Amino acid sequence: MSTSAVWRVLFLFAPLALTAAVVAASYERAHGQQREPDLEMGARLVEARCVFCHQEKSLPDLVDRCSREHGSEYLDEFLKDHHAPDDDARQDIIAYLTCPPHLLPPK
Repeated sequence: MSTSAVWRVLFLFAPLALTAAVVAASYERAHGQQREPDLEMGARLVEARCVFCHQEKSLPDLVDRCSREHGSEYLDEFLKDHHAPDDDARQDIIAYLTCPPHLLPPK
């Protein structure tokens, strides 16, 4: 097979493979098959999206207070409109912020 034929095959199938991956992820999410939260990604997201305005040390207290006053679903709904519209990112941020300190990944 010539090099140009290989490139044609790659250009033809790469978009199909990407489309299949997106459809599979959408199907899993729609049918309740969630991925496990990623605490390390949550830590990076908090650093990138939260600590600019909120002191990192105060975030666990803020999250705890919001959960007690408004219920556990409040944080998810709040973050949708507050710098975390993506479901996976929100899941990682919430997992990180609500994780007991002794289970957090080392920095």
